[in-house]
Amino acid sequence: MKREAIFDEEGIYQYSFKVAWSEKNDRTVTFILSSPMNTGTQQSEEELKKCMQLAQRWGFGSLEIVYLFSYQAEDETLLAKLSKQEAVGIGTNQYLTQAVNRAHLVIAAWGDKGEIHNRQGDICTNGKTPMYCFGMTDNGCPIAVEDASEGFELQRWSFSDNEKATKEVYSYIEEVNNQFSEPTFTEIKSFAQEEDPAAVIEEIIDIFR
Repeated sequence: MKREAIFDEEGIYQYSFKVAWSEKNDRTVTFILSSPMNTGTQQSEEELKKCMQLAQRWGFGSLEIVYLFSYQAEDETLLAKLSKQEAVGIGTNQYLTQAVNRAHLVIAAWGDKGEIHNRQGDICTNGKTPMYCFGMTDNGCPIAVEDASEGFELQRWSFSDNEKATKEVYSYIEEVNNQFSEPTFTEIKSFAQEEDPAAVIEEIIDIFR
C-alpha cells in the first residue's frame, strides 16, 4: 500500500492525502472534504475508513482527499474566525484542481462547512470529470462523507451563483465507464481479503500522530 500526505513547509496546512492499494488499477476517486482530518481522533479514523470502503466498493485502485480549507484546525469553528485566505491556504486551489483533473470520479462531501467564507461558491464544476455527492443538506451543501446514509444514491453536483445543486440521480458507473474502452467497471480484489482493514487504518492514522 502506498500513501502520501502533502503539507506546506511549516506544517500548518495539509493539502492532499493519497492512498493506493492496487498497482494494476490506476483509476482513482477524489473526495473533497471540508478540512483536514483531526489527527488521531475517532472521527478522522471513521472518515478515512468510509472513504476507503467506498472507493474499493466502486472498483477504484486509489483515492485522494483534498479540502476546501487546508488549515489544520482541531476545532473547525476556528475556520470562520480566520480570514478566508488564512483558512483556505495559498496552495489549496492548486492541489484541489490537480486532484479533480486526474480523478475518474469526484465526490463533493464537505457538508455545511462549505458556507464558511462562501467557500463552496469557489468550486468550479465545469470540468470533464464527473462530480457527485451523497445528497444535499438543508442548507444546499453536499452531505459530508461521515453523514452519508446507508443505501444512498449518488447525485450529480454542480453549484454557481445562479444554479442550485441538481437533484437528478445519475448512474455514475455508466458515465465513468464511458471514459474507457472497457464495457464494464473492473472490480479489484477486495482489500479486506488481503489485509486486516482495522490494522491498515490504524497504520495510516499513525503517520499523522
